[in-house]
Amino acid sequence: MVRYGRETASRLPAEEAAFGDAKKKWETEFARLAKADGPENPHVLGEEMGNWMTDNVTVIRENGKLRETETKLAELSERWKNVGLTDRSGFANREISFINQLRNMIVLAQVMTRGALLREESRGAHYKVKDVSKGLTEENAYPRDDANFLKTTIAEHSPDGPKISYLPVDTSLIKPRARKY
Repeated sequence: MVRYGRETASRLPAEEAAFGDAKKKWETEFARLAKADGPENPHVLGEEMGNWMTDNVTVIRENGKLRETETKLAELSERWKNVGLTDRSGFANREISFINQLRNMIVLAQVMTRGALLREESRGAHYKVKDVSKGLTEENAYPRDDANFLKTTIAEHSPDGPKISYLPVDTSLIKPRARKY
């Protein structure tokens, strides 16, 4: 297996160039992250984001809390630009990887929050209430709404945050039905 890899590696110039370009891109990005010296602690940002997401974007959702979370995530995204490393080691520095993944987690949290905010329905395990202060009653919940929301959510990156669009779900083989537990 090792011999095969050595013998074929020299015969794959297009793949080598693609991998080389990607390797160079990530070496440059990680070198940039290794110089992060801002005042923000990335672990504090991660904990704040986790708390907001756990409190507001899990099973029970409400538009007011989703909007507050969206605002908080925008703040965390800005604060991420000012993170600083507490670990300056050059070898196997896990904090650099954490900072890189924290950026991705913030983006994904923004996608989840925006997608939840745009769906005025309860679907699957997600229960969306009209007013969280009125409790978890059927009258206070948005019902499942196949006519408007039986769709696949598509999220695209944009400078202004996630751009959400939808694609129809093919139900020609299996018709939707209510879950009764």
